Amino acid sequence: MTDREINIQTMFIAIVQFDEANSADYRDLPEAETQFAIIRQIVSQLQNFASEQISGASGRAVEQKSVIAAAMRRKMKRFSRTARALNIDDAGLRRLFRIPDENNYQILASAARAFVEEARRFAADFARFGISEAHTNELEQDVEDLETAIGAKASAELETIGATAGIDAQIERGIDAATKLDAIMHNVYFDDPVKLSQWQSARHVKRAPRKPKAPEPSAEPPENTGEN
Repeated sequence: MTDREINIQTMFIAIVQFDEANSADYRDLPEAETQFAIIRQIVSQLQNFASEQISGASGRAVEQKSVIAAAMRRKMKRFSRTARALNIDDAGLRRLFRIPDENNYQILASAARAFVEEARRFAADFARFGISEAHTNELEQDVEDLETAIGAKASAELETIGATAGIDAQIERGIDAATKLDAIMHNVYFDDPVKLSQWQSARHVKRAPRKPKAPEPSAEPPENTGEN
C-alpha cells in the first residue's frame, strides 16, 4: 500500500473508533449504522489485500526459479561437455547441445528440453560416456520444475495486481461512506462543537510526506579564470 492509502486506512480505523465511543448519539439513524458497518468491512478488506501484497509469493517464486535454473545449467554443462567429446567422431553433436547465454528462464527451459530430446536420440552414445537415462530424466524434471516456477511467479504477480485493484475499489467505497457519515455527523452534532471537532479529527486524512525536490542548478555563470 502507498503512504496515501495507509493514511486513508488509518482514517477509516479512526472512524470505527469514533463510532464505538459515540454510537448512542445516533442510534435512531439506521443510515449511520449502515455506513459505519461499511467502513468496518472495508478496514477488514484492506488488511486482507495489504497482506496479499506483501505475502512474498512473487519473491519466493523468483528465488525458486533462480535455484532451479542454476542446477539446470550445471547439468546441461555435463551434456554439452559430453557432446563436445562425441563430436570428435560424430560431427554435429556439439551444435545440438549449446547452452544459451541469455538470462531468460523461458529460453533456458526450451534449450534444456531440446537437450533431453537429443540426449534420448543419442542415448547409446551418451551412455558410453557416463550419462544414463536417469541423468536425462533428472534434467527433464528440472525443466518441468522451472516451467512450474515460471507459472507460479506469473500467478503471484496476478494476485498482487488483483490486491492493488481491490485496495483501490475499497478505498473509493470507503470514501463514499465517510462522506455520507460526514453529512450525518454534522447534523447530529450541529449544536455540539466538541463532538463535531472529534468527528472531524477522526475524518481527517493525513497528507503523505512529500519527496524532497532536487536542488536547482545555480543560475550564476561559471567564473572565468582565463587571462585576457
